[in-house]
Amino acid sequence: MSTAARAKDWLLKPATSLAPLDEDRARLELAEIASAAREEGLTRLAKFLAGKGEGQDFLAAVFD
Repeated sequence: MSTAARAKDWLLKPATSLAPLDEDRARLELAEIASAAREEGLTRLAKFLAGKGEGQDFLAAVFD
């Protein structure tokens, strides 16, 4: 499997689904982190954080 193909997968699958209590605030936090990542040249991380999926939902809940 290529690095690009592996990068699309969430390598650490959450054991349970988490949902942020305040979806808007949590997504704003992810957007700020994605922006900082982009400024540091971490384009793959920025793109991942800006996407939708299990991994982003999990991180949004963590940052909420």
